[in-house]
Amino acid sequence: MPEPARDTIERGYEPDRPHLRGIALGAAAIVLAVLIATAIGLLIQRQLREDSTAEKPRAPPAVAAGPRLQATPERDFPAFHDEKARLLHEYAWVDRTHGIVRIPIERAMALLVQQQAARGSRP
Repeated sequence: MPEPARDTIERGYEPDRPHLRGIALGAAAIVLAVLIATAIGLLIQRQLREDSTAEKPRAPPAVAAGPRLQATPERDFPAFHDEKARLLHEYAWVDRTHGIVRIPIERAMALLVQQQAARGSRP
């Protein structure tokens, strides 16, 4: 009977003992990576600390006062509407020196229709 090739016999089974050299090299690589990462972190922290102490602390920016709130909005709202209605429905001077007046909205619309009719165009 022919003898099997030597490399077939060597690769045909798993060893029953771990390779301690490989485990030791892997552990050493992990420890080395942790040490390098720690050193880099400490260098960055020191650099940031030096940069922050080099700058002089500045005063915080001034905060503008908040908006004034209405004390009684339930009374202010009807008064606001009354004022707007008055502006729409009354005559008043806007600029007396330049001859500018405010007229009621209905009268302004009627004058606009008359002007457009006089020109012969549609409103």
